[in-house]
Amino acid sequence: MAWNLRKKAQDRIVSIGLALIVLLLLVVWRAVPSSVWDTVSEATPKRALWALLGLAGIAICLLGGALIDNWRKKKQPRPEMLKRFGVLWDADLSPHCPADQTLMRPRSNLSDRDHEIMMCPKCDHTYPLRTDDLLPLRLPAAQKLIRQGSHSITFGSWLRKSR
Repeated sequence: MAWNLRKKAQDRIVSIGLALIVLLLLVVWRAVPSSVWDTVSEATPKRALWALLGLAGIAICLLGGALIDNWRKKKQPRPEMLKRFGVLWDADLSPHCPADQTLMRPRSNLSDRDHEIMMCPKCDHTYPLRTDDLLPLRLPAAQKLIRQGSHSITFGSWLRKSR
């Protein structure tokens, strides 16, 4: 909850900052007569004026980019995942890390075992695939069990909805 409030406050600050920069630039541009701009242009080196314009443009672009990025993130909600066999599964039956929801891969150096050990590339945690009875399980067998819906009726309906 605190993270959402912090993110919302950050979004508001960025929006207000962008609006203030644009508003103040427009106020200065409209309030100062063109003869003053000519005097300022003669008194100030061209490089300094271009540098100020460049800094203002960069600030506007960065704030606008932050707003657009946040808007895009809000439009793409994370899909719900099912926790089964100690890992999270998406609608495509790909295993994800339960800690950070990163797509996991099997550990290749342990392929001679009777069960699959999944590894998260982001947090380096390993998760062995085992049934609820702690029996060993390989990845294709786990996907087949989930596809068959042998564990609950609710996941079968979830799987149909997500496809």
